[in-house]
Amino acid sequence: MMELLKKCCLMSALFLLVACGTTKPAVIGSELAQARGYEETKNGLRIYIRPLQDKNEIKKYFGADLLKKNILPIFVLAENRNDTAYFLVEPAPPARDERIDNGGGTATFVSAEDAKKSVYKKDTQLEIGLAMAGPIFWLALIPIAMADYGPTDASKSLQQALITQSLRKQTLSPGKTEQGFIYYQLPPDDSSAETIGITLQATNIETQDVMYFSFTNKLKAGEKR
Repeated sequence: MMELLKKCCLMSALFLLVACGTTKPAVIGSELAQARGYEETKNGLRIYIRPLQDKNEIKKYFGADLLKKNILPIFVLAENRNDTAYFLVEPAPPARDERIDNGGGTATFVSAEDAKKSVYKKDTQLEIGLAMAGPIFWLALIPIAMADYGPTDASKSLQQALITQSLRKQTLSPGKTEQGFIYYQLPPDDSSAETIGITLQATNIETQDVMYFSFTNKLKAGEKR
């Protein structure tokens, strides 16, 4: 009984130590827009995007490596240099809008809420697997599990960051600049190259004319994770 109590205390201590060490995601800054990316300007509306593929940079803004969770974060900056307002929306899944080309790849756009649910599902499955493994084996796996997924508190922090760091549907008034992340779900297979088509939609508030900004980014095999 005493031995079991010691193990429980050790497990609690490990959880506490790792939870206290959870890295707070950094605020989105101007440095993201200064790196090389893709951009297009139409009728005074400039759209700049940059897929984040460096795990350390991703951890800086989300507190965890999203690529290990099959999610690619893409930074988007929208700058309205026109004298009219635009309504900007994030990409729609190809199934809902046939005009959006996914570049021939199998990566698909997911909303911030769906990305959050995906992370929650993966982390929950891991926690259940550890709980069923037994106390001794479970303790041995904690350092490995925490390195990739983090404890419950870290998982919650990541889920929150996916929402707060995301680019939202919004009206861009003249002279206004907005920025944030959109997310793409990557296939689990990392053996082949992946082409990602990224399309954003902007509607002129006055004329209701719709513009599409399309970009293609190619990930080399083995580069996704």
